[in-house]
Amino acid sequence: MAFLTAFSASLALAFFLRGGVTRPTRWGGLAVLVAVVLAVALTHGWVAFLTLRVFWLSLGVLFLMGLFDDLLVLSPPTKLGFQLAAAMLFLLLTSPTAWVPEIRFLLGVYAIPILLLWIVGITNSLNLLDNMDGLASGVGALAALGFVWLGFGGDWVLVPLAGALAGFLVLNFHRARIHLGDAGSHLVGFSLATLPFFGPPDGQWWVPPIVLMVPIADTAFVTLSRLARGVSPFQGGKDHLSHRLRGAGVSERGVAALFYAVTLLLVAVAAVAARALAP
Repeated sequence: MAFLTAFSASLALAFFLRGGVTRPTRWGGLAVLVAVVLAVALTHGWVAFLTLRVFWLSLGVLFLMGLFDDLLVLSPPTKLGFQLAAAMLFLLLTSPTAWVPEIRFLLGVYAIPILLLWIVGITNSLNLLDNMDGLASGVGALAALGFVWLGFGGDWVLVPLAGALAGFLVLNFHRARIHLGDAGSHLVGFSLATLPFFGPPDGQWWVPPIVLMVPIADTAFVTLSRLARGVSPFQGGKDHLSHRLRGAGVSERGVAALFYAVTLLLVAVAAVAARALAP
């Protein structure tokens, strides 16, 4: 029910906010956010919705920053500052007993800086992955469903998120008429970085990096290749893995399909590993 509600709402809003194939709009994040909020509220009620008020507050900070960036183009240091602020807000106001208590116990005093790096890193990786039609939205939807299937927490938001991204993908797949924009890519990245850790299966805190290896690998590849060339990692460019594949003759739809397939494979690998390592 939550998936279908979010799918329908996102598709309707994306259709209303769309542009043409030659001038797609960047309002996809708004369609996804409204669809997720609506689906969570209708399916679970506003009281349940507000139990994750710190998540919504932190997400709101990033979403508004993304909207300003879509409209005005913020500098990389400004964007990084907002990302750090939102992540710190989330980590400091969320109860340690509600979010990855096992990780906080294992890492001790290093928990906050490492988790801060994780949240900012994954948020940025989904933002960077949004460089070709359908990539961030499709990979994000599959990763969200993967976390739900693997039994991770936050499912009552991850399911609507997957539904909203799937509905949005109808108009975001090549040739796209609407894009996520920075607001939407930050929404997806922050959600995937935090929601799975609300009640992860025992001892499986290592699974999310496997499921999210596609955006992680793309970000690592771009960062290292730019540093090797003496170029700032924050500078945009056509040097992502998707662009390399496109240059090798793979169509845009083919690149998206390949990224989807690899994400599904990673979810399967995580499932097999989790079963093998289960106590």
